[in-house]
Amino acid sequence: MAFDPMGVGLVLARNDQKEVIISSPPFAGSSAAKAGLRQGQRVEKVDDMSFKELSLLAVADRVSTRDPPSVTLTLREGEGETREVVLERLRQAKPQNQVESGIVTNALGHKVGFLRLRTVGARSALEMQEALGRLRAEGAQEWVIDLRGNGGGSFPAALEAAELFLPKGATAAQVKLPSVDKEKPILVGEEGERQERVGSATEPVAVLVDAGSASASEVLAVALRGNCRAPLIGSRTYGKAAVQGVFGLPNKEAVALTVARYSGPHGERIEGGLEPDLSSGLSLGGLSPQGLMSALGAPLQGGGDYGLDVEGASKLALAACAESAR
Repeated sequence: MAFDPMGVGLVLARNDQKEVIISSPPFAGSSAAKAGLRQGQRVEKVDDMSFKELSLLAVADRVSTRDPPSVTLTLREGEGETREVVLERLRQAKPQNQVESGIVTNALGHKVGFLRLRTVGARSALEMQEALGRLRAEGAQEWVIDLRGNGGGSFPAALEAAELFLPKGATAAQVKLPSVDKEKPILVGEEGERQERVGSATEPVAVLVDAGSASASEVLAVALRGNCRAPLIGSRTYGKAAVQGVFGLPNKEAVALTVARYSGPHGERIEGGLEPDLSSGLSLGGLSPQGLMSALGAPLQGGGDYGLDVEGASKLALAACAESAR
């Protein structure tokens, strides 16, 4: 059910024409299968939510949050022809929060808002956005995104989270498909899906990573680091650069198949792990890693690891990022 957030036995995706389609056969025994829905059919709306206005993840999240007994799909059968199908949902508990958040005060008296992501899923960007607004109202001046121990999740969800901190038009990642020779850049807001978001966060931000940061969490980390938006602090990440599709089998098992590989905004390699700025060997304002740790004002792996001088660390690390990008 982790791959069926609407609870009706369907996996939806966008095709090359940006239309939302049923991307794989409905799960056996599901309400979608019983209704005779087929792979490849086009879906225009779910209940009152149009895919012309909302992303796939936003619609799935709203269905999960509202938790209705059924949903109505509007299918496009041909040019100008649509029909509605009502599907009963498999009721399930409301999802647990994927983001922990709060405020600490660092040694300089700055209020630092922290966002700890346990996984990268459909609710991550929405919960991050809510936390940003709430913590900003409470006086947060800087941000720390904690991705330590985050083994990843959804690739599109990582891109949506990156949108919260990057300007529209920025390159968030590069994707290489098996059938295409060149990598394809993925731009922030290129599909017009920055739904219900007012601009991006502009305050200083830092990202905490470690060897448990993998896959989609590395996509988020490299998107911010590659755009010189946030330094990476901690230890080398896991290094998983594969996008995998999950395909259901008749026996209720599934196959996870690698369908693409990704890299950073400027082609930064993720295989082998992302090297954090703290120990990357870059000249961070003349400070050694130990000197930078001291400048941050708190141990990186202790109880006060959110009380960083984010603004100071960002200026040092991102000056080196800008220099290396020339």
